[in-house]
Amino acid sequence: MARFTIKTRDHGMKKFFVPDNGGYVRLETGSTHGTLGKQICYGGGFHGNTITATPETLPAVARRWWKQHLNAERNS
Repeated sequence: MARFTIKTRDHGMKKFFVPDNGGYVRLETGSTHGTLGKQICYGGGFHGNTITATPETLPAVARRWWKQHLNAERNS
């Protein structure tokens, strides 16, 4: 399992992971959402077209999604 963490000032640590051979990107969400975490989707949300990545592309994908997520929160 490939992992990548974004350390934020206001939202704490956001931990993303993807299987070693690539696949759906998930955000660790704690024990309330199960062990798999929530799949992230295009546009910064958790519903819609899910995002895939490889271990090599995970950091860029996670950063891009996090920016989209923050923009979606600001606009709502």
